[in-house]
Amino acid sequence: MCSQFENNTKYMKPLLVADDYTIADDVDISYEMSVNNKRFEASYYQAGSKEELAVEFGKFKDELQEQIVDTTKVAMDFILKMYDSISKRIVWFMIDEQYGKYKILMFYDNELNHANGEDL
Repeated sequence: MCSQFENNTKYMKPLLVADDYTIADDVDISYEMSVNNKRFEASYYQAGSKEELAVEFGKFKDELQEQIVDTTKVAMDFILKMYDSISKRIVWFMIDEQYGKYKILMFYDNELNHANGEDL
């Protein structure tokens, strides 16, 4: 499942995750979960389309238009804005055990689709 997300350009791994999410073939998942209380989970972000990124960059560019700043600060501010945008579109999944059976739980959360008091 992890390799499917990693090979899909619509998703990206969180920036600060250096480890590979895949589980080695020799790992006994049942043993690790029941004896060592290990939790197997992964998360990815929906990257958004090129059009969405262009809109985000346009908004950011407009905010900076009247400011005089060095290029390092501009680049860092843009990266932080983009990270804030994609962090509102998270997908995570984990292996869960219930009554001796294992399941994969998956959760999609798109903060950009909140109704904010409007009609659902």
